[in-house]
Amino acid sequence: EAVVAAAGIGRVVPGAAVVGGGSVPGSAIDTPVIELPHMTRDLLLANEPPIVSTQRDATTVVNLRTVDPSSDEVVATAMAS
Repeated sequence: EAVVAAAGIGRVVPGAAVVGGGSVPGSAIDTPVIELPHMTRDLLLANEPPIVSTQRDATTVVNLRTVDPSSDEVVATAMAS
């Protein structure tokens, strides 16, 4: 929620992360994710460093589960641009 507040864009919603890179098929961990407008995905990838996200219908989804909290400002700045 702090990243969304700092960026001034997006909303936090329930999401899921796949477990084990395929070693545990069908398993997932509940995790909050950030939903952004669809058009932001390419902008996030063009950022330095690139912010990897996924596409879900008409939204871009950012999962911060593996992002170190010290990098939250970098993600927020990329989201705001």
